[in-house]
Amino acid sequence: MPPRHVLSVEGGGFWSAASHASRLLAQASDAGGGISQAPDWMDDPEAPPSARLLPRIKLIVLIPRRQDISVDYFHRYWLVNHAALALSVADDVNLLRYTQSHQVPSEVAAGFTESREWSSNIFEGVTEGWWESEQAMIDAFSTQAGERANELLVEDELKFCDNRTMAIITREYLIYDREESEGALQA
Repeated sequence: MPPRHVLSVEGGGFWSAASHASRLLAQASDAGGGISQAPDWMDDPEAPPSARLLPRIKLIVLIPRRQDISVDYFHRYWLVNHAALALSVADDVNLLRYTQSHQVPSEVAAGFTESREWSSNIFEGVTEGWWESEQAMIDAFSTQAGERANELLVEDELKFCDNRTMAIITREYLIYDREESEGALQA
């Protein structure tokens, strides 16, 4: 498999793009600009009354398995080795929370996908990382320690996931939480 950068942007790793974005933000800030904020859809009168915007931003990464490794190897490596690495650099990148969601083989999921005429799933799981803000994430990966952490993460990601990996940054809106709702009813 040829070398590559996971989540590559302009030939560099994903976080080198963050570093580049940080420089652009500094230039925009000098010109009176900054990070463009997503609209707050909470102001929409048709939003569910229970909806609330949760603080922080979340990086969601959809992870496919390298085709030359087994499913079992992928999941064990990701949960044991990569998780240990992520924990070891969490402070260097100001990571607030990190989760891994591993796919469970399921006929129900396959039927759900088929009934909606969606594409077949190529992903083995999802990683989520939380930061205070997009700027905080960019700043963290722009430090010497953050850049080194990025190098270690990219190097390790090459061992278990391939270049079909996808990422988005989100703002989370809580629409419903059964435990929270039942707790409020019992109080």
